[in-house]
Amino acid sequence: MNELSPFQAGNPVAPDKFLNRRRELRRTVSRLRQGESTAIVGEPRTGKTSLLLYLSAPETQADLYSDAADGLIFSYLDSQTLGGQFTPAQFWERALLPVYESLVLPHPQTPVAQQYALCQENGFGTFTLEVFFRRLHEADRRLVLLLDEFDLFLHHPVLNSAEFYGGLRSLASRCASLSLVIASRLSLTRLNGETLVFNPTGSPYFNTFTEITLADLPRADVDTLLRRAEDFIPADKDAIRRLAGGHPFLLQAAGEAMWDARTEGIHDSEKRRAFVGERLYREQRQHFADTWRNWSPEARQLFTAVGLANLRNQLPGYTFHLDNLLAGLVSWGPELGEMEHSGLLERSTEIPGGWKITRQIMLWWLADELVRAMRSDSAFSQWLHSEQLEGRWTKGQREDVAEAARGLGRVVRDLMQAFAMGAGAGAANV
Repeated sequence: MNELSPFQAGNPVAPDKFLNRRRELRRTVSRLRQGESTAIVGEPRTGKTSLLLYLSAPETQADLYSDAADGLIFSYLDSQTLGGQFTPAQFWERALLPVYESLVLPHPQTPVAQQYALCQENGFGTFTLEVFFRRLHEADRRLVLLLDEFDLFLHHPVLNSAEFYGGLRSLASRCASLSLVIASRLSLTRLNGETLVFNPTGSPYFNTFTEITLADLPRADVDTLLRRAEDFIPADKDAIRRLAGGHPFLLQAAGEAMWDARTEGIHDSEKRRAFVGERLYREQRQHFADTWRNWSPEARQLFTAVGLANLRNQLPGYTFHLDNLLAGLVSWGPELGEMEHSGLLERSTEIPGGWKITRQIMLWWLADELVRAMRSDSAFSQWLHSEQLEGRWTKGQREDVAEAARGLGRVVRDLMQAFAMGAGAGAANV
């Protein structure tokens, strides 16, 4: 086996390692070429940044945009890098830097350069920017502005304002030479809801965008990824799929752990699964917490209910009542649809309530969280409050959760052991 792992569980993947997102790329590129704005939405670490970088990589542009590539200027901004006192003027100066370097600096006498100077003098106000983009259009150029981690703008002390969102919407909808592609953990519905306070009677700021969701990878792409490790036997691949589902980052992390297990000479299949499960759970707890925080309170309720049903199904020795909790699933229809679309849930006739969690590692994390929450009555009340779940369950549903959580005990150890032993595996454990 080669020394270097073929899996990358950390930084965004390079364009030549980008795993196919044909449908999402096709839709985004089509809209971009027509001058339309797009929102790439997905859970933490589903590949949003990798997709943005793939869209803008010099080596992909001719293939993606054909003869239109020469007229496109790409600008990538990560909102995490913008300081707390960053103003709209500073934002636009940073966003226009690739235009400045390619068109303004080398050709200071052109209409584009002259209008850029006026924008600087006027603090990059929306009116002068609109004229600038008109000049850019006349020069047969278009700026593609890629804004990563866009939802973080909601917490920016300065840019979280009517001035910024209104200017962005106006320019994106009125200027043919500006296309926006934003990446966000939050849906457009939630972004519009969070910014409604700035514009309660006007059009939502993001209603000119089309939302494209980055869901879990389909089985064919998961198999393509796992084939990068030629020495993985079917049981290895099955274990990775069971732990990570189709989540891109978790697949990479689990694949890397399995690679290391083999590199370290762990020849026994059961011991390899134990190694991978324990390492993935230990190292990725922050990822699970980030995913949970990204969900709405309703989604957290839903995942808790479905998760407890999955736990009871996997470990029959753990018995607790879920009738009240599962009866409430009917009221979480929208959240069920979203989680099914994302790939986190799939329908199942074997589990009470009818839903299976595809990423088993997330189920382990939930079990541990509930055990921590039930260390005392006050701890449970505090957990409900901190997770915005207080008052959302009926008395009977809350009692179901409390009873189930009290009985979990060492359930994570038992789940890890069952996973290592290959319980429920779809492939031979050899």
